[in-house]
Amino acid sequence: MITDMSSELDELRKKIDETDQNLLRMLAERMWFVDKIGAYKRENGLEARDEKRRAEVLTARIETGKALGIAEDVIRKLFGIILDYSETREGK
Repeated sequence: MITDMSSELDELRKKIDETDQNLLRMLAERMWFVDKIGAYKRENGLEARDEKRRAEVLTARIETGKALGIAEDVIRKLFGIILDYSETREGK
């Protein structure tokens, strides 16, 4: 019985590991686009930080996340970090 539960737990953890790998791949893909946007902004004399766009993105991600059952504070923290990092990359 314990072996069955341990096997099930191992399998679930394996699925989490796979999902985390997918999240990281998607984040890397997002950063590729961020780099392209950063280059465009530099070439056109635009600021890296766009408060209006940041607010729009955050609002949209909160709506989507909440619909998927993710707590708003988690979405705010997660996308706050992602957006801050994106703006830093865009500015380089």
